[in-house]
Amino acid sequence: RQVVPSETAAHWGQGLEVSWVVDNLAAVSAEGVWHERVWLSEDPALTGNRVPLETTSAAAYSPLAPAASYARTVSVVLPGPSAGWADGTYYLVVQADVFDTVAEGEEADNIAAGPAVEITAQAGPAVTSLTPRADGCVVDYVDVAFDAAIDPDSFTPADVGITDPASQAVAVSAVTALSETTFRVRFAAPAAAGHYDITIGPAIADVPGNLMDSDGDGVNGEPGEDAY
Repeated sequence: RQVVPSETAAHWGQGLEVSWVVDNLAAVSAEGVWHERVWLSEDPALTGNRVPLETTSAAAYSPLAPAASYARTVSVVLPGPSAGWADGTYYLVVQADVFDTVAEGEEADNIAAGPAVEITAQAGPAVTSLTPRADGCVVDYVDVAFDAAIDPDSFTPADVGITDPASQAVAVSAVTALSETTFRVRFAAPAAAGHYDITIGPAIADVPGNLMDSDGDGVNGEPGEDAY
């Protein structure tokens, strides 16, 4: 009972805390080691699409005397954007004794749901600056800064396109993280002076997994619009 999420509006990939209370409504003690599971569910009764977020042992509360209760709080992480869940209304549901360890006369009261949680996609990251090497040496790298922490595994040389004044591709050799938000892109030293074009993304993701949203329209990772 009393399932309470820390937020009722959240984004995919976000961390939340969930609190609940377990009561022993039986006339005898609950004994053994049972487990509780937190689900993300389309409905409060666990009849539709759902995914487990956390399963935790309640061994510390056993045995639980008749009419006794205990309260718990755990941290969970919502599925990331790549998991394919649609934006909408969901429920955090707690299921006690999920493995049916405790003999009970009534199993239906082992499930309790919190209030509805509105879950939506978060706008993806965008490039805030691109700074060429400026120490007087040949420019063979640029530093790219984003407005959010980036998943370093999502940013590779394949996410960068550079063309020279003759519209020929310039080889990108490495992408190195300088901080959570800034990366150094190294490439072959220019063979000729002139105007070079560089494209970044859009398949670069922030830590929760949101792809770039350079045009700020709330639709992440659009090939023709979200590259920098």
